Parts: sequence; structure tokens; C-alpha cells
Amino acid sequence: MREGARRASERCLQKKRLSADAREKQGKIMKSTKTALPAPWTHWLRRAMEDRQNTLGAEALDWLSENAQSDSEKRLLEMLARKTVNENLPAAELARVLLDCGADPKEIDCDFDDGTEKTALMAAAESGHADCVALLLPLSDAGAADEHGQTALMAAAKNENHECARLLIPQSDANARDFAGRTALSWAAEKKNGVECVKALMPASDFAVADNAGLDAFWWALEMGAIKCADALSPLVGSERLAEQLSRMPADAMPAAHARLEREALAAVVKKAGASAFEEPSLSAAERKPASRI
Repeated sequence: MREGARRASERCLQKKRLSADAREKQGKIMKSTKTALPAPWTHWLRRAMEDRQNTLGAEALDWLSENAQSDSEKRLLEMLARKTVNENLPAAELARVLLDCGADPKEIDCDFDDGTEKTALMAAAESGHADCVALLLPLSDAGAADEHGQTALMAAAKNENHECARLLIPQSDANARDFAGRTALSWAAEKKNGVECVKALMPASDFAVADNAGLDAFWWALEMGAIKCADALSPLVGSERLAEQLSRMPADAMPAAHARLEREALAAVVKKAGASAFEEPSLSAAERKPASRI
């Protein structure tokens, strides 16, 4: 896992160096020939999904004002030109135009500012743009992973975006593990407002999957104080482990877990009482002695 992370980091650094060289060459070409290199549509699509539209506008407007030719490029220029500094254009509408311009939703884009690698789908899931996730999902690889081995589903889970998670689950491997061995359920479980993501992920996830440190989703929920998530996960936890945990918590914590243990205790009492009702009464030695003949 660490080797994979190292290779991803080296790959992104290499892209940074290549990008720096490309920008230098682009500057020389533009000064000498007044022509521009192709626009980085995929990179701009990612920025749009990350709600970094001001950065997108600053980068794209200069290129578009000199080079826009197709109807889609002219439309994008018009959209960005009329956008105010504090205004965000509808993300899905912006995504459609960028796709028409040539953005590739399957491409993993490397951000040369922070070294992160993401597809537009990952960025949309992270930002909570469910409409963009719905738009991009049929055109994307839902199993693609970033420099940490994390997928779009994990991005949605980490950011408590349950609507995005519900859209991604049918097209994703919910048990996929990142370089730390954690699953989407594990990431969702540690979030105090992640209970809806946890509930959405539970039917598709293997609760027994633990991370590289041997920790499961229930442990992360308790460790991070996400009690609602822990309560939602309680039906999957063994009775002894659950009882031990509840003994160290306030009585009103994890009501579903308490209710389950109470039901189990009651069922045990009923079962025992039922078995006793069908047992023959025990006889004393005198009663077991056969009667004498007269």
C-alpha cells in the first residue's frame, strides 16, 4: 500500500515538472507565433466540480477570449465573462459545457498546486454535487482511485454526502480499500453527521473488513465520537463486544444498541421459561418407589 502511494506521489511530481516545462514552452510559442496550446478542459472540469470557479475563470478566460471557436467554447466564454466574483454558476450546467468542449471525465487530473490526483467524479462527490455525480457517473470510471487509493464513493463518505453515495454505490465496490486499508463505510462511520451515509453503505458493505491496523468501522465511530453512526452499526456487532462498550457509556447513548440487548435478554428469558414449562416435574425417591402389592 505504501509503495502504491509512493508511486502515485512520484507520478504527480513528474507531471508537475512536465507541466512547468510545458508552460515555459507555451510562453515561448505564444510570444513567437501567437498560438496557444490546447486548453486543459479536464483540469477545468475538475476545478468546476471543486467549486473553484474563480480560479477556473482566471485560467480559462484569457485562453477563451483569444481562441474560442466552437459553439461550446463561445458559450463557456460567455458564462465565465458574466460571472461575478462571488457568484457560482450552476455546477451541472458548467460541467455539460466543459464536456462538450472536450473534457475527459475518465482522466485523473493532477493539481499542480497541491499534488492531489482526482477525476471530476471524485471532485463532484467530495463537493456534494449530486446532480453532477449523476451526470458524470455514466461517463466515468467509478473505481478510479486518487493518490491515496481513495475512490469517488470514499470521497462522498468522507464528506458526509449521502445523496452522492447512494448514486455511486450501485456502480462502485463498496468494499474497496484505500492505501490505509479503509473502506467507504469506515470513513463514513467516523463522521458525526455521517449516519445517512453509514445506513446507505451497510447493505453493500462487509462489516468484517478491517483496515491495516485491524480496526473496523464500529471502532472508528466510537473513537471519533460518532455515536449515531455507532448505534446504526450496532446490529452488526457481537453481543459481548456491544455489551462491554455500552457498560462504559451513558444510559441514554446508543438507544438502538440498548434496545437490541434488551430484546436478546428478554428472548433468553422467554426461551428458558418455555423450556421449563415442558419439563416433567422431578419426583422424590419415595414417589419414584413402585407401590407394594396388596
